[in-house]
Amino acid sequence: MRKRATVRAGRWKVCLVLIGFFPGPVHASTADLPPGFSQALMTLEANGCPAALGALQAIPQPPPDAIRHRVSFITGFCLLKTQQPAEALALLEQAAAEYDLLADYATFYAAKAAHALQDPDKSTALLSRLLARYPNSRLAEEAHFQLGMTYLEIQQPEDARRTLLAFLDRYPASPLASQASLLLGKLLLTLERPQEAVPLLKRLYISFPADPMAVEAERLLLANPDLVTITAEDRLLRARALFQADRYRDAVAALTPLLKGHPENGEVRLLLGRSQFALKEYAQAITTLHPLTESTEPSALQAEALLLVGRAFFRSGDTFQAIATLERIPALFPGSHLAADALHLIGLNYEERREEDPALEAYARLLRLYPNENLGDTARWQRAWLLYRQGKLPPAVHELSHLLEKYPQSPLKAQALYWRGRMLEELGDKTLATKTYHRLLKEAGDDPYYLQAARQRLALKPARLSVNSLLPPDNSASPVVAKARELSFLRLWDEAAHEYWEIARAHPRELPLQREACEALSRASQFERCISLARRAARGPLKTAGQDGVLSSFWTFLYPRAFWAWVDHYAGESRLDPYLVIAVIREESAFAPKALSRAGARGLMQLLPATAAQVAKENNLRNLPDLDTPAPNIALGTRYLAKLHEEFGGNLVLTLASYNAGPHVVRRWLDTLQPSQDPEIFIEEIPYPETRRYVKRVLGSYDRYRTLYGRP
Repeated sequence: MRKRATVRAGRWKVCLVLIGFFPGPVHASTADLPPGFSQALMTLEANGCPAALGALQAIPQPPPDAIRHRVSFITGFCLLKTQQPAEALALLEQAAAEYDLLADYATFYAAKAAHALQDPDKSTALLSRLLARYPNSRLAEEAHFQLGMTYLEIQQPEDARRTLLAFLDRYPASPLASQASLLLGKLLLTLERPQEAVPLLKRLYISFPADPMAVEAERLLLANPDLVTITAEDRLLRARALFQADRYRDAVAALTPLLKGHPENGEVRLLLGRSQFALKEYAQAITTLHPLTESTEPSALQAEALLLVGRAFFRSGDTFQAIATLERIPALFPGSHLAADALHLIGLNYEERREEDPALEAYARLLRLYPNENLGDTARWQRAWLLYRQGKLPPAVHELSHLLEKYPQSPLKAQALYWRGRMLEELGDKTLATKTYHRLLKEAGDDPYYLQAARQRLALKPARLSVNSLLPPDNSASPVVAKARELSFLRLWDEAAHEYWEIARAHPRELPLQREACEALSRASQFERCISLARRAARGPLKTAGQDGVLSSFWTFLYPRAFWAWVDHYAGESRLDPYLVIAVIREESAFAPKALSRAGARGLMQLLPATAAQVAKENNLRNLPDLDTPAPNIALGTRYLAKLHEEFGGNLVLTLASYNAGPHVVRRWLDTLQPSQDPEIFIEEIPYPETRRYVKRVLGSYDRYRTLYGRP
């Protein structure tokens, strides 16, 4: 029986366990460090700045010359973090003068302390010094922006104008660029220089309409109607930007009056139809696009409109109209890449109508007419599956063999190998089936779902994944790497993670550096980035099941036990396997606490507010907690998962499908589709492609967690 230590925080009970950190690349020597300083760093990592200050102040004064710069820096940093800027400033300035490796950080934090003390002269001097001495520092971008802000605060408009212009010139893609544009535009209006202000505000309003700054930019533009003209082309560009930002409702609002004034504009009509389709307003999309589909002058816009209308009919359940509409594309536009898409959708429509032979023919036409299109492997798979379900195993195996031969890099490779093996088993060819499964293990190891399924067919024991650090240390003498390592040594993981992220992106082939970066990102709880880096570093070894030393260095970064204390507690409370819960979290949000989906699902377990409110009510919680906070999100998400698990009789596949698509949808499938009792066949025939992929991903991650960490 595992022991659980419980901590109460308000209404929420959380399980608190000490999570072991990975042995890291501490490249700074610790042999000669006074015990007091080592203790202070450990305290900083475990309990934060307030506790660390006590340990730092216990170090004998003055500290030894060898660590004086570090003591000054870390003490100043902690004083600043605990709102003691007066005490922090002198120490940070001292560190800036003595601590060459982190002088840019010391200068930046000293400027922050000066700003907190309302000493703008000191703050601007320090920020200017940082930009002059360390122009390539990671902090230069924020320092440049803060310098412009400080000039605005102390009413030095010309310095502010010059600084913000230089900032936008050097960092046009910065997350701070929209704010800088708005501030500069307002400043120029104040300086009675509207000809310079309007282009900035207009660009913000048109090109970045989803940015919060665009609202104020629009207000300023409307207040100066004599200085700005918003053309129909401008409005179309703005609507396109709204669409690209997934602001479909706003895009519809922008496009509707535009189409009314310009009904002949096919681009406007198509974009409005696409926006309505994205909102699942299929009838409106069909009506909007009808004039384009019936045009007597064939065009690329007409081909796109026909495809979209065909998809809208399909989504609406009108498969007859869908097929009729889609058939016009290969007839009118045989050379268009959309013709292959149309034939694929025609096949899916016939499948929906349970007309398997016409579906097989549609996919055959696709392969015959467009053999080099991206959908070739998909068409082969669809044909193989239909033939298999008809009991025609030899031709089904033939289709999969063609897929594997012609599309060796296909994302469908793992499932093609697995089902080829299963079909060969059913044909009685156990020897060839076994060879096929072993080929899957060797060539498609990056798909854990099919990997586990193949191992089960081979009756292999679960593969326990080894974890170690076999990669040799990176001995890079780069100042940038040295800085990142020094920040790691000081346990400033957020700062180190940002440095390592840039290093890792610049040196993707340096695996030891990639591992260092993953470690820093993991300790900084930047798990989404950590997984991204680890996946890229391990991609080759995963596919080929080779270089086990490389893989063993990245497993815990690919499948971290993030937020484990809460996961373990709430899973135990709900009688679920915690590795199932953490697999759901990994695939739902990649451990990003503030993740937000297009549909409005929030947090680690991607809960819709309405669903969360219902679960909270069922658990006698009066108020819906903040879904962006890990503990309550995991609590509600786990209880909802447990509810579905009970509702579907402990069937894990149905539980996961309902978590993704909704329990009412899964019940409808069970009532109308007569699904297979074989869970693997059922998964392949889940009607929603997104849900089908989701179930496979979660089951694959679930297996990886159990084989990596052992059963809880």
